[in-house]
Amino acid sequence: MKDLVARIHTIQGHLRAVERLVASGRTLEACAQLQAVRGALTEITILTSQFHAERCLSGKGSPSEVMELVDLARASLAARSPFTRDRTI
Repeated sequence: MKDLVARIHTIQGHLRAVERLVASGRTLEACAQLQAVRGALTEITILTSQFHAERCLSGKGSPSEVMELVDLARASLAARSPFTRDRTI
């Protein structure tokens, strides 16, 4: 769990850096940082899901928790990339 918390703190630091970059007009660098954030979020999502699945399989979680995790995984896989949507800034 300490590793997951440390990773979250790292992501928070990256997001603060993105905020500073955008505020200073350095949007290209902000995009690169956002890609790093996205990768880190994906990694922490996988690790957290794995931790929860192992908890459920060890008998500490309820069947409904297992189904909720499956539903979250399905929703995540079905989600469209934000780059495929029409958006205006």
